Amino acid sequence: MIPFDDFGGAGPWLHFAHANGYPPRAYTPLIERLAPLGRVLAAHARPLWPGSRPDGFRDWTPLTEDLLAFLDERPERPAFGIGHSMGGVATLDAA
Repeated sequence: MIPFDDFGGAGPWLHFAHANGYPPRAYTPLIERLAPLGRVLAAHARPLWPGSRPDGFRDWTPLTEDLLAFLDERPERPAFGIGHSMGGVATLDAA
C-alpha cells in the first residue's frame, strides 16, 4: 500500500500530488482551501517512502506508475487530480 495523507473533506475525492522536495503536509494551507470541494488525499511520492532509493530514478515514469497504483487501491470514483511541479507531471501522465 502506498503511504498517503488524508486531509479529510466530504464529497468526490481529490488527489493532490506534491512537488519534489515538498511533502504533502507542506501544502496544508492550500489543501485546507480545497477541502470544501471534496475529500483530499495525497499519496507520498516514492522518494518519501521508508527505505526508498530515489537515486536510482532516471525519469519520473515510476512516479506516474505509483500514482496509477494508488488510484487502483481506491475504488471511489470519480477522482480529480491536482498537482504541483513533479506531481503535476505525474498527474497529467496518469490522465
